Amino acid sequence: MLKNKENITKKEQELLDFLIKNGATTPKNIYPALKITKQRLFVILSGAIKKSLVEKRGSTPSVYYFVNTKIDSNNPLFNPPGDNIAKAVFQILKDNFYIVSPVGNVSYGYSAFVEWCDKRKIDKTKAVGEYVNIVNKYKKNVDLKTGLIDATKKIKDSFMDVVVKKMYYVDFYSYEIFGRTKLGQLMMYAKKSQNEQLSIEIIKMVGDRVTSFIKKERFDAVCYVPPTESRSIQFMRVLERELSLQMPKIEVAKIKTSITVPQKTLSKIEDRIINARETMFIKTEGVKYKKVLIIDDAVGSGATFNEIAKKIYQKNICKNIYTLGIVGSPNGFEVIKDV
Repeated sequence: MLKNKENITKKEQELLDFLIKNGATTPKNIYPALKITKQRLFVILSGAIKKSLVEKRGSTPSVYYFVNTKIDSNNPLFNPPGDNIAKAVFQILKDNFYIVSPVGNVSYGYSAFVEWCDKRKIDKTKAVGEYVNIVNKYKKNVDLKTGLIDATKKIKDSFMDVVVKKMYYVDFYSYEIFGRTKLGQLMMYAKKSQNEQLSIEIIKMVGDRVTSFIKKERFDAVCYVPPTESRSIQFMRVLERELSLQMPKIEVAKIKTSITVPQKTLSKIEDRIINARETMFIKTEGVKYKKVLIIDDAVGSGATFNEIAKKIYQKNICKNIYTLGIVGSPNGFEVIKDV
């Protein structure tokens, strides 16, 4: 029996107790057990969902309800396990820790973190400290002026001849030990499943930061890195459409070869440079801009950014070139292999 909270009604408590005992189930199994009508059950379920007590999954006719165990300070069931873990830590987990199950179900926050640790037989008390330290370490890379991660040092350390003036990420693709970030996972699944709606959701998450950055830095032209793999739904095309930037665009073409070799399949930095240099070409001619932003979805080494920037520079289109990746690798020459 769950401890009754002040803002949980008697029937809501009965509902929670039933779901805890029986697990996720359908309405037809709930209302007889609670001895109420089907109509009354939906009123109770609606209130429980608004209070973050219960979650709904599926669509008619296969709709299931289950207890929401995600740690949320607004959830009356919020009960941190022990005084030694501050609520601030739970907030970090809620904002950052995110997993997708093998069947596509999403969980996040403390409960997802515990599940992740249990599957790996990891001490969660020790692991949560490591996770928070890693998140805070990478937050130090966020530029306070732009709200973006400044990855300029990485690209300048990676190549001898760097044309890119500044390189930024919206977020990292992954963290050591704990794997993909929330945005990194969403990006991977949006691209691999060619899910346009998920792509739109990602763009809603990051769009304000991207457009604010463009406005603050006063870019007068934008350049989208073209897709390197054939997909019916291309994230970069959706990004361009949804951002709907009212500004000139520098067109880049990715030429077709007898065998398409995506950047992510190349592990050597030298091969990535050759791939970008020999297959990416600037279609735009006869224009000049003061400040250009190149945008890509996932950045590994930054080779593609630098090679496109070189071609823009060589065509005398612009000398002041910035780049922005929606997600990017946090370490050295680490290569993104899963997007």
